[in-house]
Amino acid sequence: MPASYRTSYWISYPWEKIRTDLRNNQTNVLKKLASEAKLDAAYEWIDNFLAGTDRKLVVFAHNVSIVDALAKKYGNLRVSGRDDMDSRQHAIDSFQNNPDSRVIVLNLQAGSVGITLTAASDVLFVQMGWTPAEHDQAEDRCHRIGQINNVQAYYMICAGTIDEDIYELIQQ
Repeated sequence: MPASYRTSYWISYPWEKIRTDLRNNQTNVLKKLASEAKLDAAYEWIDNFLAGTDRKLVVFAHNVSIVDALAKKYGNLRVSGRDDMDSRQHAIDSFQNNPDSRVIVLNLQAGSVGITLTAASDVLFVQMGWTPAEHDQAEDRCHRIGQINNVQAYYMICAGTIDEDIYELIQQ
C-alpha cells in the first residue's frame, strides 16, 4: 500500500482585533474563531492547489458553518451530519466518478468513517479534531485499498491561536 505523509501549513493572523473574544476560554468558541479567521487563507490554499495540479482534494472541517462556506465555494459536494443519506451518497459518487468534481468537504465526525474517497490522495484539515485517531480515520478515507498514490495530509494551523495548542496535543 502506498505511504501516507503529513505537512503542516502555518498561517498568521492579526488577533488583536478579537483579543477580548479569545480571552473567553471557551474552547469551541476559540476553535470556531480561529477557523473563521483562516477561511480566506483556506480559500487561497485550495485555489492554489487546484490551479497547480489536476488532482482532487478532500477537505475536513469541524464546524458545519465552515463546511458550508467551503462547500459553497467549491461545488457544493459535502458530507455533514445535516445531510441525508441520499445527499451524502450523491456527493461521494460525484467526487469519486466525475473528473470535474475536484473538491469534497466533509465534517470530521460525519465524514471520517465508512467512506471511500480513493479518487483523491490529498487531504486538507482546515479544522482539527482533538485526537490523532480522528485525523487517522479521516486520512484513511483516501488511504484505502484501491489507492494507487501516496496520501498527503495538510493541516492549516493559525499561529497564536488555540490551533497551536490542539496541534501540540495531538502530536503527543
